[in-house]
Amino acid sequence: MCYKNRKDVEDINPIYIKGLDFHYVSQADEVLEYALLKEKVKNPIAFIIPEEKRKIAEMVE
Repeated sequence: MCYKNRKDVEDINPIYIKGLDFHYVSQADEVLEYALLKEKVKNPIAFIIPEEKRKIAEMVE
């Protein structure tokens, strides 16, 4: 969350944000440090779009 929002979060009644962790950043690229995990997925799902559906999707665009 943007560091400028810290004061707004501090104004929220603690009962409503219990158990939540907020990380404040000054630049958007800092979000990646919190959002992306260091671990890799063991068996990632392969999202494969059949060629005929891909052609249909391209025609709709």
